Amino acid sequence: QILQDQSLVQHHAGVIEAIMNIFRTLGLECVSFLDRIVPAFLIVIRNTTNQNRLESYFNQLATLVSIVRQHIRNYLPEIIEALQDYWDHSPSLQSTILSLVEAISRSLEGEFKIYLAGLLPMMLGILEKDSSTKRIPSEKVLHAFLVFGSSAEEYMHLIVPVIVRTFEKQGQPTF
Repeated sequence: QILQDQSLVQHHAGVIEAIMNIFRTLGLECVSFLDRIVPAFLIVIRNTTNQNRLESYFNQLATLVSIVRQHIRNYLPEIIEALQDYWDHSPSLQSTILSLVEAISRSLEGEFKIYLAGLLPMMLGILEKDSSTKRIPSEKVLHAFLVFGSSAEEYMHLIVPVIVRTFEKQGQPTF
């Protein structure tokens, strides 16, 4: 109830931290509470303007996904929508969101490919546009592709050409 009350916004971070501590302790026993927690969690994310809090909330959401594994599937459309909405918010938030995407991929394994279609254009966009000095955003996307494993197989015809173009660009750092 605290998470749904906007007049108590100053307590949201503490409440989410407390919930996550409880969920870490309960493990899969917390699954029965997901129907109350995940929607409230997403409301808090959508109503947050503080960049650091957003990163923390997405990190906590990644932890939650890692705890409940495949039981998160009922909430994935809303989670995917939220991460798409915040994708271009900042490079550091993008990195945090990629960690969440990896957690979802690990939790769902083969089922993840249906969500990959909506995420792939954003991820490939990073590879095409990244001009940062060390190309850390590109490195994170490439790592995510490794995590996706066989879920990404049917999209290789889209992924490989972008990766090849990325390595052919002038001024790429040497590792």
